[in-house]
Amino acid sequence: MRRIRRIDLAHLKRVRSMPCLCCEMKGLQQTTPTEAHHIRRDETGQLYGASQKAHDDETIPLCVEHHWNGVGSIFTHRGFETEFGNERELLDMVLETLRGVA
Repeated sequence: MRRIRRIDLAHLKRVRSMPCLCCEMKGLQQTTPTEAHHIRRDETGQLYGASQKAHDDETIPLCVEHHWNGVGSIFTHRGFETEFGNERELLDMVLETLRGVA
């Protein structure tokens, strides 16, 4: 049975308003807009299936470089998790920050 993805445009807007987690961790000046990256693993650590996407409340803020095409991007950098933490840990940080802001 296919799961129903939760859509939350307001949450996505809040995540996109945050600075890139990776740029902040490295003390870099963010040079591209922030995007909401839907994490790729469920609560058990399993990758979401083909053509499935995480819920909108399972997103982390990444700049274009760290999201898609930079040397340290989440899709091309093998050591991304070693350098920045796994996506679930980063998600916890984002949700904690958003709880403090709300």
